[in-house]
Amino acid sequence: MRFGPLALKSTFALNNVGIDTNVFNANDVDQPQSDFTMTFTPMTDVWLRMGRTWISGQIDVDWVYYRRFASERSANSDYRINVARTFNRLALNGAARRLSTRERPGFEIDARSQRLETELDGNVEMRVMAKTFVGAKAWRRRMTFDRFAV
Repeated sequence: MRFGPLALKSTFALNNVGIDTNVFNANDVDQPQSDFTMTFTPMTDVWLRMGRTWISGQIDVDWVYYRRFASERSANSDYRINVARTFNRLALNGAARRLSTRERPGFEIDARSQRLETELDGNVEMRVMAKTFVGAKAWRRRMTFDRFAV
């Protein structure tokens, strides 16, 4: 959809439909439990152009469903915003992100505990020749877990 300088694109996805044969990542000795699971994800991308400045963002929510294990159900939200500005030879870009989720962050953590991630990043690029750029990027990510999770 387009409303003047504002553009929106919405999508829906149905991910991970099937049987999770080891919901809690248990050893074979501990009798792994299985359950039907699916993830429904509505997402919206937003763009706004103001001259040489672009503001873009994304709103993403994952609805995770388990049939038997209601404790594993969750709604995970991910919000991002990006601002990009170009000058004659200089380009600036800054972004912020907020993620609230119960998904496992990697293979080393078995529990689906609530966590909050905030991220800020920025970069600057200078065009020094027709196809050559020199730039610098800095970013910071902070991750906090539920303090009662084990």
